[in-house]
Amino acid sequence: MLAEKQGASLADFAESVLRSYADEAERTISEQAEDEGRWQRYLETGASVPFETVRARLRGFAAEAARKADPQ
Repeated sequence: MLAEKQGASLADFAESVLRSYADEAERTISEQAEDEGRWQRYLETGASVPFETVRARLRGFAAEAARKADPQ
């Protein structure tokens, strides 16, 4: 059994799984509410982030990740 392989009792394992599921569900609900708020602001204002700004930011993230992956 998986609980035994992880060195936990069935009750502790079940509690851990349920906590993980609840945490993930709460994150999902929070992210959906944030997305809905952003969408509503867009509908109200029409303001958006230009593609070039997004692309530059993503390239910056990629460059930072590459530096961290290869810290010569």
